[in-house]
Amino acid sequence: MDPDKEKKDKAAAKGSKLLKRLDKKKMTLTEYENRVSGDVIDPTELSIGWKDIGGLESVILTLKESIVLPLTRPDLFPEGSALLRAPRGLLLHGPPGCGKTLLIKALAKETDCSFISLQPSTFMDKWFGESQKLVEAVFSLAEKLAPAIIFVDEIDAFLRERSSSDNESSAQIKAQFMFLWDGFSSAKAGNIVVVGATNRPNDVDQAILRRMPIRCKVGLPNQNQRTSILTAILRNESTSATEFDLDTVAAATQGFSGNDLQELCRAAAMRSIRQFINLEAAAPTAAASTAGADGAGADSGGGGGGGSSDAPRPKAAMTTAHFLAARDEWLRTNPALSALFEDDDDDDEAVDAVEEIADDEDDEAAAAAAANDNSTVNGLD
Repeated sequence: MDPDKEKKDKAAAKGSKLLKRLDKKKMTLTEYENRVSGDVIDPTELSIGWKDIGGLESVILTLKESIVLPLTRPDLFPEGSALLRAPRGLLLHGPPGCGKTLLIKALAKETDCSFISLQPSTFMDKWFGESQKLVEAVFSLAEKLAPAIIFVDEIDAFLRERSSSDNESSAQIKAQFMFLWDGFSSAKAGNIVVVGATNRPNDVDQAILRRMPIRCKVGLPNQNQRTSILTAILRNESTSATEFDLDTVAAATQGFSGNDLQELCRAAAMRSIRQFINLEAAAPTAAASTAGADGAGADSGGGGGGGSSDAPRPKAAMTTAHFLAARDEWLRTNPALSALFEDDDDDDEAVDAVEEIADDEDDEAAAAAAANDNSTVNGLD
């Protein structure tokens, strides 16, 4: 009796259900392809698109030209050409949190072809020879689904530099993967692309890098890129029309990755809600009128009628001070970023300017609380 039968049946059922949704229900799969089919991604379940990514326009353009266009518009590429076709592989590398996985999600969403997000656990098997058969199934399934993209996240963990200390099973899996990568026997050349992502490109085997001629570095964003990222993140959020300056926040977040900026915006949003609740408790009328003015500026259609019972409920709007307070808290818990701010003289003036704005807004909030005879307004502390 096979001890992994339940696991195999579950993976096969998941893959079969997904292939039906992708209109591939007439496809006949082997036992091993059924197990691998669980890694096929349904793009309709993804919500990330190109428009949701800011500051990486050059990388997006490379992905569109190198992968999306050859796979989705074969009429533009002569069938006999050895040059005008999709590359065998593409590598995204750079520091953590800078948008590599986000780019891959958008690629899966926007590309009209099959997408296999390969997990190493899929082809790791305790029985001798089974892992190699599962690796072979990955490529045979990709051939049947072609055009297809095979994505390997953290590729350095799976296809790292080979050495004499590698165990036999690991060495055989790597050799099998590279052999099949080179020998797509039945698929038309250029119909299958392997895309990898890593934080440690120097640990990836040189033979793997040779098969990935296009390498895109996704590094820490500069100020213009941070502005673009913040614009994308805050597209559907409520910000103050008079007390929020996007350029100031972008200048004050040097060294932040895209993920850091996402978390910063989340923290700023929570601070705005905390302040709104405190003001509401202190003086409901004053809080409603203040938030109503901000909401009118933030929402383009916000007209008058603040005193009407049918007026929309005022929203907590984020200000520059909320972001600066959240940034200071972030720096206290990230010494590396704090040292970056201390060492960079070019950004000292910008940091001083935004800190002065934060102090001014603290004073204004305290004055408002005192005027309404209430004790605490902690939204900015």
